[in-house]
This record gives sequence, structure tokens and C-alpha cells, in this order.
Amino acid sequence: MTTIESQVAVINFTVYRGADFVLPLDFQQDSGAPIDFTGSMVSAKLRRHFIQDVAVFGVTIAQPTTGKVVLSLDQAVIDTLKPASYSWALFITDAAGVTQLKCQGTVEVVQP
Repeated sequence: MTTIESQVAVINFTVYRGADFVLPLDFQQDSGAPIDFTGSMVSAKLRRHFIQDVAVFGVTIAQPTTGKVVLSLDQAVIDTLKPASYSWALFITDAAGVTQLKCQGTVEVVQP
């Protein structure tokens, strides 16, 4: 489980062609209290050079009141990607319609 506090987190990771990818995330306020995502929507995209979307992550708010979110990419999606370095970003839109960038980073796609 990766813990994210209220500022924008930078998370870099590697995905492997031929395998599924799952990353549990735990969002917390700076005080350590969980962020409540009740009524929120979460989206995350994989991009080349921050301008071209190449894949959409599966994102599930696993436990809205405790800030637990699961990010995933299926093997079928990963296998369409060329081995390279990509960027990614996760946005949360709250119940009031305010959208915030919560996580971003680099994803390395590799052929094992």
C-alpha cells in the first residue's frame, strides 16, 4: 500500500508486458487522518510526453471513507504499449465538482 498525503505525490513504478498491474493507494490528510472520497470520482491516464493519452487506468475507490483507492492496468492493455518511459497522472473530482491532481510520476514499461 502506498500512502499519499494531501499534497501531490510523485510515484514512479514499472509495469511488465505479459502481466497485470495493481497498485493500492491510501490517501491521507497531512494530519494522518484518511481523506473521505464519498461522492468523488477518480481517473488516471498513462501518457507519452504529457500530451498524448495512450491508456486509461482502471481506478476503484475501494473504501471511500478511508481514502483507499486501487489503480490497475490489465495485461491486455500493457501488452499494447511499447517498452518505454511514460508519464501518468491521477485526478480526483469531489462531490462539489472540484478536480485536483493527487498523484503523478513516471511509468517504465518493460519486456521481461
